[in-house]
Amino acid sequence: MSLPSEGYLEIDSFHGEVVCVNGNTKTLDFEYHDEGYMTLASYGAICHEVMATTTAGSKTVTLSNCKVNDRLIGKYIRLNNDWIKIDAVADNTITLASAAAKSETATTKITGMNEITISGDNLQLNK
Repeated sequence: MSLPSEGYLEIDSFHGEVVCVNGNTKTLDFEYHDEGYMTLASYGAICHEVMATTTAGSKTVTLSNCKVNDRLIGKYIRLNNDWIKIDAVADNTITLASAAAKSETATTKITGMNEITISGDNLQLNK
């Protein structure tokens, strides 16, 4: 909901806590988000050893060694050192939220991730 005027927020996904850290002082603080304790979803099953064929500038990726179905929508695939969200699936292809950076066939993985949105005016994030 807001950021502290001094220090920073530490999100502890293991314990589900948000702590305001100011120097050596840590204070459990609920006012900075809207649901009390913050919980994160498990990343779920990971698809390992997925062969992904990309074309530079294209959002379509062909997969092998992975069953392509609706369970992949909303998951993330690691391509060229970036995690990219999967927006759609069809046959043996997936559609990415953003285009692939280069053309290649690479062994990679697909997994779930949490999305946290931080917004506001004149924000500077450094931790």
